[in-house]
Amino acid sequence: MAGLFGILQSGKRSLIAQQFAQTVVGNNIANVNTKGYSRQSARLIPAPSVNTAYGRIGMGVNIDGVKRSRNAFLDKIYRDANSELTQWQAQQFFLEQVDALFADVDESGIGSQMDRFFNAWYDLSNDPESSQARIAVKESGKSMSRTFNRVARGLTDQRKNINGQVQALVDRVNDLTSKIAELNAKIPRSDSNLTQENELKDQQDLLIDELTDILDVEVVYTENSGVNLYVDSLNIVSGATSLTLETEYDASGDIPLLNISGVAGVAVDITGGELGGILELRDEIITGYQDKLNTLAQNIVEQVNIYHKAGYTLNGDTGMEFFDHTKITAETMALSSDVLDDVSNIAAASEDAQGDNSQALLIAGLKDAPLIDGTSFRDYYNSIIQAIGEDTRMSTVSSQNFEIIKTQAELQKEGVSGVSLDEEMIDMIRYQRAYGAAARLISTVDSMIETLLSLR
Repeated sequence: MAGLFGILQSGKRSLIAQQFAQTVVGNNIANVNTKGYSRQSARLIPAPSVNTAYGRIGMGVNIDGVKRSRNAFLDKIYRDANSELTQWQAQQFFLEQVDALFADVDESGIGSQMDRFFNAWYDLSNDPESSQARIAVKESGKSMSRTFNRVARGLTDQRKNINGQVQALVDRVNDLTSKIAELNAKIPRSDSNLTQENELKDQQDLLIDELTDILDVEVVYTENSGVNLYVDSLNIVSGATSLTLETEYDASGDIPLLNISGVAGVAVDITGGELGGILELRDEIITGYQDKLNTLAQNIVEQVNIYHKAGYTLNGDTGMEFFDHTKITAETMALSSDVLDDVSNIAAASEDAQGDNSQALLIAGLKDAPLIDGTSFRDYYNSIIQAIGEDTRMSTVSSQNFEIIKTQAELQKEGVSGVSLDEEMIDMIRYQRAYGAAARLISTVDSMIETLLSLR
């Protein structure tokens, strides 16, 4: 009798186990389109065996909880690819705007304006006393200066736009790390409910995935099922505690730098992700364009002024500047008040002699002179354009490449943690048949018990 009743218990355990497993399958199917959901499976283990006269024999099956399908290695590959992708996409977005800023549409770009300016000096050398030629020199100088101003202001505006984006992303990072730390505190308390723990881990992994959109982060899993997060070797999430990033402006009051709130002298070097991408763009790439544009503007102003101050105006005056020497950046480049007020103050002659055009020829010759690192003004400007074009092309190609890499990584990750309806249907049938077999076992044992009882 004890043996038959033991079989009944074994059948009962099997019914409960198969029903539980079927419930897990149903939950998977229900969450097939739930973002961040990881496929779950019932963890079934053999029940402890017992001694009999003929040796030890198993007593069926026990439920050991719910297993969450996740692969930390594939998660890392996906997150690394995601961080690279968002970095390049962010740079591509802003670089395309910078590229458009330098575009020479209808000969309105800096290159065409420089050509027009120096050509106007050449025309003036052919008729140094012509009012029309002098007006053309002044107007081409004004137009060139304003074009420098416009492009330089555009670069400054791009950096300001990035600064606004930096603050928004920092706020989002703080929100995400705070939530991840809160989940770290909840997960150990959910050990008695493995299904809830799996749900909390799904929420946490989804938050970490979003965090890698913004910056490159190292994820270290802890023994108590939580995570520690590191940025630039700095532990920004440790257990239930998260550090707060804050922006602190530099001495100029223009550039927000990233620090840890409440910790003096700790700056954070952000790499990867959208935040890392735009910080590199702001602090290195666009700054490099600005420096080169300023170098070009300063050299034009200084070289033209050197020859112009040495020349003579129509009134016989000398020592006058063509450009305002107090404004030697691309953003503030402007003609001197003397030239703006009276075109007769343009110095085209090298001596106080009627019809002399020597200085006009010298200034016109600056166009092709190797004055900046052994190159002409136009060649130096072309090198800026080439750098912008190459940076834009690189960001575009890299975005496309990492889009493919991310897609492949996501497919691999989903192959492990994603829900496949085909697989769930197979499991459903498998558990259904096991449930039916367990029911038949119980029915058979029940008949056997009735037979034994009828013998009395």
